[in-house]
Amino acid sequence: MHLCSRTFVMIRDSKTRVARWAIVTRLLDQRVAAMSLSQRRHDLRLICCFCLIWISLQGLGIGQAAPLDERFRLADSNGDEVLSFIEFRAYLKNHSELSRPARELFIQLDVNQDRQLSAEEFARWVSGDKPPTTHAETQPFPIPDPGPGYVLFQRADQPLDDAKIYSAIFHRHAEYYQKFPLPAAIDLKNVPRQYQGRLPLVDPSGSGLELACRATVLIGGGKNEEDFFTGGGVIVGPDGLCVTNYHLAKFFNDGLTVLLADGRATRATALLAANPQQDLALLKLEGSDFPWVPLAKQAPRMADPIRMIHHSENRFFTYDQGYVKRYPLIVGDPWLEISAPFAPGGSGCGIFNQNWELVGLVCVITVGDGPAIAMESMAEDEAESENIGEEANEHSEEQDEFGSDITAIVVRLAVPLSALRNLWTMN
Repeated sequence: MHLCSRTFVMIRDSKTRVARWAIVTRLLDQRVAAMSLSQRRHDLRLICCFCLIWISLQGLGIGQAAPLDERFRLADSNGDEVLSFIEFRAYLKNHSELSRPARELFIQLDVNQDRQLSAEEFARWVSGDKPPTTHAETQPFPIPDPGPGYVLFQRADQPLDDAKIYSAIFHRHAEYYQKFPLPAAIDLKNVPRQYQGRLPLVDPSGSGLELACRATVLIGGGKNEEDFFTGGGVIVGPDGLCVTNYHLAKFFNDGLTVLLADGRATRATALLAANPQQDLALLKLEGSDFPWVPLAKQAPRMADPIRMIHHSENRFFTYDQGYVKRYPLIVGDPWLEISAPFAPGGSGCGIFNQNWELVGLVCVITVGDGPAIAMESMAEDEAESENIGEEANEHSEEQDEFGSDITAIVVRLAVPLSALRNLWTMN
C-alpha cells in the first residue's frame, strides 16, 4: 500500500501524462526488483485497482488538469505539454514585443527549476494578458538605489560593484521615465542611413584604457520593470554623439536612459542615423562636454590584435582582448569576426585597436557553417540582444543530449569600422 500511496502523490504532482507514466514505470521497476512472488501479486492487484479508479476519475473530470491554454498549445511545438527554452523563445519572438531577455524571463517563470515550463508556470505570464504597467506601478526594486551621481567607474584598479551599477541604471531610467516626457515619436522606417555631418577631426586629449571606459556608456530601456533591459554604447564626439546597436536604439520611442561612467545620467534625444541590416545606430545624447574616443581611420587586418570594453552578463566595464579572425560577407554586407568573447548585455559596446581607437561594436554570436551564415540576415529582428550567445548554448545542449561529438565553431560577429564611418556623410 505504501507503493500505491507514494505513486498517487507523485502522479498527482507531475506536470504531464508522459511524466506520470514515467513515474509509474520507474517505481514499479524499483519495487518489483525487491519483491517476493507473493508480494508482487499483492501489489500488482492494488496498482491495477488504483489505475482503474484513476481512469474513472479522469473520465469524470476529477483530478484532471485544466484544459491547456490555446497559447500554450501554440508554443508547445512537440506536444509534450511542457515548454523547453527553445520553444518558449520561439513563442516570444513570434507573438510578443517583449524586450526583456527571454532566458531571464524563462528562469523566473521556472519555479521548480526543472528547465521546462508547465502550463501553470506559463500562465504566470502570457503576452497580451494585461496592459503594460509604468515604473510607478511595479514592485520596489530588490537592490537599494545607490543614489544619483553614483560613480560607476573611476580608475582601472577600482573595485566595481555590479549590483549597485545595475541598480543605478534601473532607478535613473525609472526616474527619467516618470519625470520627463518621452521624445517625439519617430517612424523608424524613415530614419536616414547617414547623419549629415562630419566626424570629429580633433582627437580627444589622452587615450588608453581609462578613457575608453569613460566613453563607454550604459543604456537602459523598457516601459516597466518586466521589460527593463540594458546595453552599451560608445561616445564618439564631445557633443554626445553615441554609436550603439540598432536592436537597442529601436526602442527610442519608449525612452532610452544613458548612464556615464562618472555617474552622470542623461537621455537619448535623437536617433540621427540607423543601419538595421548591420545592427547599427547613431544617437544624440542630451548635454555637452562628454568623454569620447575617435573612430580609427584604418580598419584592423586579419590577425591584428583588438581590445574590448563591455558589459556582458551585467559584469560592467569588463576588459577582453583577442584578434581579428576575418571579414565575412553576410547577405552582401561586411562583418567583423573576432575571437574575443562577449555575451548578453554586451550589445553596443566598443572594440578598439591597440591605440584605443574604435574599430567595431559588439553585436551577435551564432553557429553554423560559412554558406549558411552568409545567407542568414543579421538585421535587427535576428540580432536581438537576448539572442546573443543563446544559439551557441542551445547547439551545445543539443549535442550533449544526442551524444554528438561534432565540434561547433562559435562565430562572434561585430559591426565593422566601415559601417561605423558610413554613418556620417563626411567621414
